[in-house]
Amino acid sequence: MEFIYSLTLGFENLKKFKNLALLNGVFWLLAWIGIGFVSWNDMTTFTARLLNFLPFSFIKSSGAFIIYSVLWLQAILVTIGIIFSLFNEFIKKNYFLTISIGGVVIAFWSGIFLFFEKEIVSYVEHLLTILPFNTIEELMSAFLAGLFYYMLFVATLSFSFFILSLKQLKNLAKEEYDVEIKNFAFANLSFIVVRDFLKFIVLVIIFYPMLLIPFLNFIFITWLFAYMVKDTLFHIVSIFDKKVSNKEIWTIAVLSTFLNFLPILNIFAPALGVLQSFYYTMEKEDEDI
Repeated sequence: MEFIYSLTLGFENLKKFKNLALLNGVFWLLAWIGIGFVSWNDMTTFTARLLNFLPFSFIKSSGAFIIYSVLWLQAILVTIGIIFSLFNEFIKKNYFLTISIGGVVIAFWSGIFLFFEKEIVSYVEHLLTILPFNTIEELMSAFLAGLFYYMLFVATLSFSFFILSLKQLKNLAKEEYDVEIKNFAFANLSFIVVRDFLKFIVLVIIFYPMLLIPFLNFIFITWLFAYMVKDTLFHIVSIFDKKVSNKEIWTIAVLSTFLNFLPILNIFAPALGVLQSFYYTMEKEDEDI
């Protein structure tokens, strides 16, 4: 119940970090669009070399499922776009409702695509059989490059927000719990952020074939994002002088990670992770008193 309650409080108080999350998100979105524009050819060349280590049958099969996944994602985005365009004034006032609608839409289209999976995948595979190898390779290398850029965007978005949010987090502790936070070891947090970012890049490159395996790639990316931020979240909650187990931090990291799969809403994922960590720690401390 503690996790659910802290998650609910996190959703309810996202508005307190809204401006910071938006500014941070827009900055890194524009930054990575610019980086991608300049380095796209180099990145696709790199991903094409990575694909050369994999058998063609695996690449073609993965390509079919990736196109299938793209169609699934487009159906979700179009549906969410229509709903938000019609009910924007009502929805934007409630962050929990926004997330809930996104979850319902995802569940709906996931059910549809799973029910017709064989038909859709068979049709896509038929289309791929008439394409030359170079075209399939270019398609897959472009997909992998785009995925790399997106994962780097999420990583920089998360780590920068963790550092920028410290002052607001201290104010929140004072405002809601009348707790004065001790001086925070900013240098230690910066070291952890840089270290985990480098570990994240290395893991992505080493285990890149898992990004091409349907469904397993979702699990792997979720684990990767959670692994990436867990130490930072643990270091942040340490300012409250309260013991939080590794298992508890893992749970919070995984829960906040799911927002990374929702475009636009993903910019609030770091804020949700910080807020849930904060409320979970503070509420747990209150219970122990």
